[in-house]
Amino acid sequence: MSVPGPPAGWYPHPSNVTIELYWDGTAWDGQQRPLAPPTLSAVPAHAVQEILHPHQWFVAQASQPDAKLQPFPSNELPSGAVYNDETFSALPLPKRGRVPLDCVWSTIAYPGEPPRARGREVPDRLQSIGQLQGLHETQILAVAGPPNSRMAVGPLTSMDWAKFSFLGRSWSVGLLFDRYGVCAGVSGEIGF
Repeated sequence: MSVPGPPAGWYPHPSNVTIELYWDGTAWDGQQRPLAPPTLSAVPAHAVQEILHPHQWFVAQASQPDAKLQPFPSNELPSGAVYNDETFSALPLPKRGRVPLDCVWSTIAYPGEPPRARGREVPDRLQSIGQLQGLHETQILAVAGPPNSRMAVGPLTSMDWAKFSFLGRSWSVGLLFDRYGVCAGVSGEIGF
């Protein structure tokens, strides 16, 4: 199963708040530009709060038809969105309630505690717990152990586990997580 990455566009630089980098839909293409200060007259009313204050728009869990894992792609807020300037933390794990619009839990409900994992290798253990989408990274790390690599991919984080062997089974598993550490899905899986 493959989860599409973020759409092509300009995204904030992770360590320099004065510039943006261009993501072409598959990779960073090297372009950068200064981040222009917004003019409030060209900004929709709901976005003024986003610019002037730390923000988060909250919606009911599993209330959105599709993922909004990037900053507001349109000028429309979904029905029922509530502005909240408190910092959201995915821990402790939610039972119900409102979550940020850009959280995976806005599109699916938190699936609950996974069953006990079985298997010796990471792919077997991940497969034995079933649905990964919606689990928190702490739950997946408890099953899979630390990843071989972790990197930012636009607004998401990619974690990859791999084992390469000349004599035994080789495999690679990649998962994507939103900014709150919630699994957005499998980005790649190879076994040979």
